[in-house]
Amino acid sequence: MDGLKLAFQVVFPMLVLMGVGFIVKRWLKLSEESLKQMNKLVFNLFLPAVVFKNMYQSDFSTDFNGKLLFYGAITVLSIFVVLYIIVPRFVKEKRDASVLIQAMFRSNNVLFGITIIYAVFGQAAMGITSLMAGMSVFIYSVLAVFLFESMRGQKLKPAVVAKGIVKNPLIIASVSGTLLMLTPIRLPDMALGILDDVGQMATPLALLVLGATFQLNGFVRYKSKVIVAAMTKLVIIPGIFITAAILLGFRDTALLTIMTLFGAPTAVSSYPTAEALGGNGELAGLMVVFTSICSMVSIFLWILMFESFGFI
Repeated sequence: MDGLKLAFQVVFPMLVLMGVGFIVKRWLKLSEESLKQMNKLVFNLFLPAVVFKNMYQSDFSTDFNGKLLFYGAITVLSIFVVLYIIVPRFVKEKRDASVLIQAMFRSNNVLFGITIIYAVFGQAAMGITSLMAGMSVFIYSVLAVFLFESMRGQKLKPAVVAKGIVKNPLIIASVSGTLLMLTPIRLPDMALGILDDVGQMATPLALLVLGATFQLNGFVRYKSKVIVAAMTKLVIIPGIFITAAILLGFRDTALLTIMTLFGAPTAVSSYPTAEALGGNGELAGLMVVFTSICSMVSIFLWILMFESFGFI
């Protein structure tokens, strides 16, 4: 498939849905509380349904890729350590520093990964993407709790970290889907159909809500921080680790999965995490929206390059 056409087919629908959300919010005068409730629905029901179904239908004999999962895990941890050391040297406000660190290491690869991999390779390639999503959600959740608790100057409590992990709906979905997949128990077709119907609502609604939450308020105040962090998130980090992945021989689904792990925008869930754990919620929201909009261009260019050079 022509690279330009492929990239356009993947990215443009996302941009349209975000634009529709931006318009609808103002047209229907949706309140912030309504948007928060819709966002909760997406991340507590719709996305977990997608993750559960994909994990349940995974075939470990063909989908498991230890090299890819190891590369994803070790690089995410390395990025976090480097950011944790460097960012506080330049950003003295701990509430801001913690938010910026989270924004740069925590990708929205569940939403964007599932959407992009499905658009390019179809349902047959979703297994490894789901495995990577489940692993990354687990790592992100642990690191986020550690980050905010340590930046607040409080003694880190293992029980707090454990509680955050156990209550995360995406972790619950990935673990339960994997465990059920490993048993001889099979879900009836009707149950899978319901899961599929629920899961299909995840991506459109999440993108609509994301577009609706976009506001310019506060951008001027945090402009330099947002721009530098977004450049790091969407250009520098993926530039380093996607290039390394290509040199290591990753291609096709594996390479595109790595691209979504590093090149996807800041995770939407980073906003409620920052709000709940003492970070700068306003800055967190700006990072989510700004990187999401800018990623429309960066993801387009990555896919175009991959296809042009025959990497996918």
